Amino acid sequence: MRNKKTNGAIAVRTIAPFVVLLGFDLAESSCAGVLGFAIERIDRTEDERYWLKGFRTFEETDPSLPPVAWFRC
Repeated sequence: MRNKKTNGAIAVRTIAPFVVLLGFDLAESSCAGVLGFAIERIDRTEDERYWLKGFRTFEETDPSLPPVAWFRC
């Protein structure tokens, strides 16, 4: 399954054969102040919502945390 959604300056493409691969494209004009991304999962079968663990930062905003550290949204 492949899908692409665009909302204003951001576009997200998903590819989901067995796991989900997400690709983000944010217009450069909208990048000021963006520190990273967080993903919230909504499981409609189990009626649960939660933020996925892990994080991605950018070189300019990297807080130099150890690899086992987690951010909580």
